[in-house]
Amino acid sequence: MEKIVKKGKISQNWELCFQSKVGPQKWLTPSTPSVIEEKANEGVKYLLMVPVAFTSDHLETLFELNIEYRHLAGEKGINQFEMTEGLNDSPHFISALENLVLENISGYNSVAEQN
Repeated sequence: MEKIVKKGKISQNWELCFQSKVGPQKWLTPSTPSVIEEKANEGVKYLLMVPVAFTSDHLETLFELNIEYRHLAGEKGINQFEMTEGLNDSPHFISALENLVLENISGYNSVAEQN
């Protein structure tokens, strides 16, 4: 997140939080619901959720973040809650993936040819 904020020259306040605890294991903190409540208690009225760990929209982002957490934010007094769309099939994202594959497959082909 720090690299994203620095590279994007983001000046707004931000906080990294985690969601989707599954199973009995201890989960990463702070949790997204606790951060939403904390921000509401601080008087924050506008909140933008950017699910940086997800490259595409799916059940967790569309339902848990964009519906359940939007509802929680409204209950806690946050007036506007928005969530960014995932990269999905963005041409820039697909091109970046293509470049990564091509950069790495050239090394793979050299190894495969030796065997």
